[in-house]
Amino acid sequence: MHCNSPMATSCESGMEELLKTAQIYYKSSSTDLKEKAHKFFKSLDFDGNEKVSLHEFLGFMREEGHKKMSNRHFFKELDKDGSGTLEFMEVMTLYYILKSGRPFCEGCDTFIPGMFFTCTKCYENSPNSFSVCPDCYNNGQFIHDHKQFLDNYALLEAKRKEAIAIEAKRKEAIAIEAKRKEAIAIEAKRKEATRMEACARQQYQPKSSVTITELPKFTSTAASTSNALVAYSNPPKPKWKNAFKVIEIALVSAAGNLCNIM
Repeated sequence: MHCNSPMATSCESGMEELLKTAQIYYKSSSTDLKEKAHKFFKSLDFDGNEKVSLHEFLGFMREEGHKKMSNRHFFKELDKDGSGTLEFMEVMTLYYILKSGRPFCEGCDTFIPGMFFTCTKCYENSPNSFSVCPDCYNNGQFIHDHKQFLDNYALLEAKRKEAIAIEAKRKEAIAIEAKRKEAIAIEAKRKEATRMEACARQQYQPKSSVTITELPKFTSTAASTSNALVAYSNPPKPKWKNAFKVIEIALVSAAGNLCNIM
């Protein structure tokens, strides 16, 4: 990768902007992120001399699968002071480029340090985005099936608005569900109050103090006995009384006979 004229000036300016951005991110990052940045630097510095040479850079980039960046031209773009090695902050620029997903142009295969145009359909539906530099997009020097492109700033704004709209719909759905549940709760309370009121009315309903008891029905015989005079007849005597009477008469007769004898 190299910055050819007429893009050389803009490419150099873009790399300088990336360096400044990397410095800002590193300065404002947490201790944990700074430790990760130093770990990344040490992963390139194989000999531990606090500098990354070209062969160390190429070896790391090839091993990590960054084929388009694995060349001396990209190394020179990172080497802003022209020392032939990469200092810590220059490596941080590489770290930022990798983490932010800065693309290569699909039209001219050059690294895009600044603004670029991205296919919105591929961005949303494909694991690999399709991006082109401003010159290739302006001149139509690329081949792609889709025609919907946005620059990276407009794309970011579109995604921001989309996220806001999604969040608004989510909150609206939550509000609707809350109202539905509230209406269900109110209806349940109304039904419970109606049921309790009905129970209270049934429990405290006034009762009559007069109790009507149906008299027992009498048979015709009973009715005739209570309303007419009938002849009285002695009830039959028990059999043992008759036997006792016979014995009593016999004793009296025997006593009479005894007196006559005497």
